[in-house]
Amino acid sequence: MPNSVSPVLKTEVVAYLDPSYPETLNREDFNATLYSNDDEEFERVLYVMSVDDSEKTVTIKFPGAVSGSYYIQLTSAQHGRLDSDSL
Repeated sequence: MPNSVSPVLKTEVVAYLDPSYPETLNREDFNATLYSNDDEEFERVLYVMSVDDSEKTVTIKFPGAVSGSYYIQLTSAQHGRLDSDSL
């Protein structure tokens, strides 16, 4: 068994907001941060590429990471941190 594995490749991640999200989506209003479930000190700011107000989606650039378990925290300037009920 190897002692390391290839990193996860970069990709785009699309977050689907609840269709009833009350504000018009604006890319500059959103921030995304990547956290590791395995390393509580790991934190990486991600780039919010675009939003689609008609579809209520936020597209985030995932730059790649070593294999592991991660989660993305999405925040809005209007509403603060979005919990999973809003996604």
